[in-house]
Amino acid sequence: LGSADAIEALWRRGGWVRRGRYFADGENAAVAALRAVAGADAEVAGSCSLAVAAVELLRGRPAVANARLVAALSLSSMPAELRVRCLVAQGRSLSLDGRLDPARRALEQAWREASEQGDHRAVAAAMRVLAEVERTAGELARARALAEQAADLAKQLGDRQGVAEAQLQLAEVRAWEEGGEPTRDLLNEAA
Repeated sequence: LGSADAIEALWRRGGWVRRGRYFADGENAAVAALRAVAGADAEVAGSCSLAVAAVELLRGRPAVANARLVAALSLSSMPAELRVRCLVAQGRSLSLDGRLDPARRALEQAWREASEQGDHRAVAAAMRVLAEVERTAGELARARALAEQAADLAKQLGDRQGVAEAQLQLAEVRAWEEGGEPTRDLLNEAA
């Protein structure tokens, strides 16, 4: 092999090795989540379930993601902040699975619990995902209001990523309202 071919071959083999390690790590997190639920270790169950749910959503398997979160959320001893994060993730997975009413319930519960804890970032996160649910349901006025509230709250908190995500939600709502693409100005503002 020439040097370029050798480098390409090593990269391909290395890519497969890396992917294999990621798969093994993902399986280890899934096993850890199941064991933690069985052992009633709410903190480990919640943390591992969040990680596994994120992977499952990337794999296009929202029902599996939701099942992992339901198991973790069944533990009453879960720390309040972690519970809110799991509820937001559950709302997203239910939404992506087309189950909008249960998604709303999970996100409204997350919003309530985050408000009670004074966790404004989590409130904004719940609002953003709820805006996505409402947009998907065709409730564009409500989606717009939620995204605007989330953007304002994120600005107050100095949360640039939260502002960008809320602005993206607004752009998507506008695209639905106008039947076109999100406006370039709004997307640039989000960046």
